[in-house]
Amino acid sequence: MVSAKQFEETGGTEDWRVLAAGASSWYDAPTHAAGAELLRGIVDAAGERRLDLDLRQNGIHVRIPFGPNGLTADDATLARAISGVARGLRSDPAARGSGSTGPISRARCATGSTSTSSGPTTEPTPNGRRSSPTAVTWSTTSRRG
Repeated sequence: MVSAKQFEETGGTEDWRVLAAGASSWYDAPTHAAGAELLRGIVDAAGERRLDLDLRQNGIHVRIPFGPNGLTADDATLARAISGVARGLRSDPAARGSGSTGPISRARCATGSTSTSSGPTTEPTPNGRRSSPTAVTWSTTSRRG
């Protein structure tokens, strides 16, 4: 287990802040297509690791949720890998995602998938702008028997 301070002081985690639900970052993406491409790269980098991903019209919020033992050195390694995938995009580690179950679509991905819809929303994005009702929230989980 690493403390929030240790996590944030680890080299390569400058894009990240430890908040109430885990380590979070926001990356600007100029289009939904660019955001979707980033999302695919993040999911590939994460492998079977658990993440919360919130794709909006102007970017993506990424959260590495606390595990049973809080954050670990492996979480810091994953954060560095995600920052590498997002290299070249503006990041805002102070931005906080909606924290809700998702504006339109909530999906569990990795080894199985389910999704639900809750209707359109125009919640503020982490940078204060209103999102379009085409925002999508994903949560990846690893299910081990």
